[in-house]
Amino acid sequence: MKDILVIFTGGTIGSTVKGDSIGITPESSQTIIRMYENEYGDAERFEFASPFTILSENLTPDRLNELLLFIKNINMEKYKGVIITHGTDTLSYTSVFLGTVLKDLLPCPVVIIGTDKPPEVPGSNAFANFDGSVRLIDFLSKTGFYKDVFTVWQKGGTYAAYVGRELSLADSAVDNFGIFGGEPFAEFYPEGLNMSGEGFSWKVVINTSHEDRCEPVPDEESRRRLFESGLKPGLRIAAFKPYPGFSYGDAYIDNADAVLVYGYHSGTFCTGMGAGNVEDKDMVLQTLADKCRALGKPLYLASFKEGKKLYESVKGLDDEGIIKLYDMSFEAAYINCLLLESLK
Repeated sequence: MKDILVIFTGGTIGSTVKGDSIGITPESSQTIIRMYENEYGDAERFEFASPFTILSENLTPDRLNELLLFIKNINMEKYKGVIITHGTDTLSYTSVFLGTVLKDLLPCPVVIIGTDKPPEVPGSNAFANFDGSVRLIDFLSKTGFYKDVFTVWQKGGTYAAYVGRELSLADSAVDNFGIFGGEPFAEFYPEGLNMSGEGFSWKVVINTSHEDRCEPVPDEESRRRLFESGLKPGLRIAAFKPYPGFSYGDAYIDNADAVLVYGYHSGTFCTGMGAGNVEDKDMVLQTLADKCRALGKPLYLASFKEGKKLYESVKGLDDEGIIKLYDMSFEAAYINCLLLESLK
């Protein structure tokens, strides 16, 4: 019985080494399935589909929309779960996007996975991530709960599943994904040697202390509308992550539909208010707020801390006509901007 749908979208997990570069070939997406069949002798449970094949660095909002609408047209009731193979460069954006839109709307779990190296390269975690996704789906399907979007990632002896909305960009030095809040949803623990005497079998253990983060801003009914119709075509968000010396005055926003500024971890921005005078007004957030107001662009600020005291430097921002986003990663803030602007 075909109870797991595998959706191929390309990326390193669907690539192979071609001379001195890595790229996608027509047959490379199936490498991970052949590896599973070689390990377990049976891959008949998988059904396959593909909306597009790309290197994930070429992902755009239109591609996110294409994937969402592709999923909408699938009868998900047929499956225990869905695995989406994806490139790691932008996997966190797709994971957050689907995890935000589809929260509480799914009949089964969706697991988005990538790999640190092409599947056939020694040391690649492609097979571990795929195998872990199957194990996670089998485990969750027994509970009847947790019909959400997840990512499975194995690196350096650790093996965990993350809630899709909480995933953040991988560290380019070690290729490990970040997780907003720092806690995985579930962890995999060695259960013992497998029947062949090589390696380990693994059991899934849900982290009961996990606290849901990066919750969707649009309500469930609004997200149902988005699932049906998709994002507004051609939508552009100008997103900035300031640093000491960042010039708000030089930020180009003319072609943007909305503007996002993702501030420092304390929920602060350079405003010149509070202790510390800033003589160059191009470096204060109010300059960008004035520009947004003059051009009629909504300005989103993230990420404020719900229920926490504000620093003096941001207390006056309520008068700047901004939209505040709370307790979320940069990826989640960007995705929620796309969704909120699409709902207008």
